[in-house]
Amino acid sequence: MMNVGGKKRKIAIVHPHFWWGGGEAVALWTAQALSKSYDVAFLTFDDVKLEELDNFYGTSLYETDVSVCVLPLPPFLKKNKSRFTIIRQQYMMRWCKRLKEQFSLFFSTYNEMDFGIRGVQYVHFPLLAGAEVARLGDAEFFDAWYHRSSSVRWLYEGFGRLLSGYNAERMKTNVTLVNSNWTGKIVQSAYSISTVTVYPPVACFFGDNDFGDLSFEKREDGFVTIGRFEPSKKIAEIIQILRSVREAGFNVHLHIAGQRYNESYYKRLLELQRENASWIFLEESLGRTDLLRLISSHKFGIHGKINEHFGIAVAEMVKMGCVVFVPNSGGQVEIIGSNPLLVYSTLEDASKKIIDVLQNRELQYSLHSEAKKRGKLFSAQGFMQQAKEIVGSLLE
Repeated sequence: MMNVGGKKRKIAIVHPHFWWGGGEAVALWTAQALSKSYDVAFLTFDDVKLEELDNFYGTSLYETDVSVCVLPLPPFLKKNKSRFTIIRQQYMMRWCKRLKEQFSLFFSTYNEMDFGIRGVQYVHFPLLAGAEVARLGDAEFFDAWYHRSSSVRWLYEGFGRLLSGYNAERMKTNVTLVNSNWTGKIVQSAYSISTVTVYPPVACFFGDNDFGDLSFEKREDGFVTIGRFEPSKKIAEIIQILRSVREAGFNVHLHIAGQRYNESYYKRLLELQRENASWIFLEESLGRTDLLRLISSHKFGIHGKINEHFGIAVAEMVKMGCVVFVPNSGGQVEIIGSNPLLVYSTLEDASKKIIDVLQNRELQYSLHSEAKKRGKLFSAQGFMQQAKEIVGSLLE
């Protein structure tokens, strides 16, 4: 039931930290979906400004009664947002157990959690299943010695479990949602639990603007790539791919849209851009409207991350009719319908497939039409409907 004695049931959306990625889209649109029927509160360690997030993701939470509960966190954990992720996750679980009497349901939008009671968890990729599972999500990141299976990691993870009183069996009783069938198979293998695939919300509208309707022939013969400026996004490799395409006689250009994340990698990208200023453009921290306008005015997109768990940037480009090339791994392959013309295994393979498409205008139009059809699978409205149905079934 949505209401008890005339009062709305209270739901906590649990999201330890807010960045500017697909995970935050899930958190915000979950809140949007539930805000009319329930008393919704974010549990987080960040001082969240809903108006700013609305402006980027297209939600309208600032106009609702959704509240933000900023929980205390030790200073060393608060300052190092890119480190100690597992400890912060466990620290959040500790808070949930303390607060469990205040909420009818906990809904984690940031991976698996033991709330102390049954809830809902949206898993982008398993966080607590150990180093070998984690490597499937980002092998390069987990090549660092402190991420490998070792006594140090065992102690680190063990400390986290003690901190929160983590119980894996209790976590498994949650309703587990995943962002792709690919992620679902990994979660099922890691925990022997069933999962439900709920593709993340993809909103390609903003205010009165509905982007993506610019005819294909009026778009620029260029590429867009979107993502944080950090090594796993393989932006430098994307530049190599398109340099080879240009050397084959095709005058394409590249817009790199994203936010700073890794300062040394950002400096490397700046250097590459300066060396190739005639065809590479670095678009840092674009507003939502400008980002959507950039995507919708270009014919092609490209993504570089290996084993991308879903790839909301890929889905945005596909939804707006771009012909998008992706590595042959991860959930991103589902977005483009596993089309062999658009998935690549090596940099050379990527260049060849791009050239094949650029040489065939009829094929470009066909792939554009297919992208528009595929894009209908990914929407904010569809996501919200699924979220409401899942929560409603648990609170009946």
